[in-house]
Amino acid sequence: MLYILRHFLFFTNRNRQATMTSKEELLKILEPNGQTQILAYWDELNESQREQLAQQIQEIDWPTVTKW
Repeated sequence: MLYILRHFLFFTNRNRQATMTSKEELLKILEPNGQTQILAYWDELNESQREQLAQQIQEIDWPTVTKW
């Protein structure tokens, strides 16, 4: 069982790193919406924090938010 768990975690982490969104990809979302300041402290975040922020940015309905 431990063997299976270790392999699962290895491949999960490997896939997570491969799919991590880059700062440049996020800027492509944020620039048209005038929100690039959101990434002002990107370089100071650890990997987990970057993943969380990237996910939040991607989940936002930008056309609706920018109408306000």
